[in-house]
Amino acid sequence: MHAAEPSLSVVVACVNAEKTFPSWLAAFEPQARRRSAELLVAAAGDGSWLRSLQRTYPFELVTGEAGALVPSLWGLAMPRARGRIVAVTISACRPSENWLDAICDAREWQMHGVFNCGKGQPVQAAKMMHGAAPARFRKIRVGY
Repeated sequence: MHAAEPSLSVVVACVNAEKTFPSWLAAFEPQARRRSAELLVAAAGDGSWLRSLQRTYPFELVTGEAGALVPSLWGLAMPRARGRIVAVTISACRPSENWLDAICDAREWQMHGVFNCGKGQPVQAAKMMHGAAPARFRKIRVGY
């Protein structure tokens, strides 16, 4: 007899998450046990640091090549999902000292966006906007 299919598949892409994923897993576990949920964890490299955590909470581990980025990790795990997918990214971002050295105040805050939802139909118009203040970031790496 097969176990019931999960109603929810949580797909987690772990990138440099050795220090942050265990606490996320501890918070997730009680929620998952109350529901019909499966956990699929995709990690770059061999994922050896995750194997000991599988004894605490069973999850399917999917590994990608070392240095794999989040979209490719999701791409490895999502085809294995059996329920509705919730995609999560867990990383350990540690900015260098003084990485943010300027944020403008409310006087510089501006609304940005577009006036259509991008669905390609002229009659389907919806404002898509968010606001932000300019900021200056230093000592960061964009991309890989």
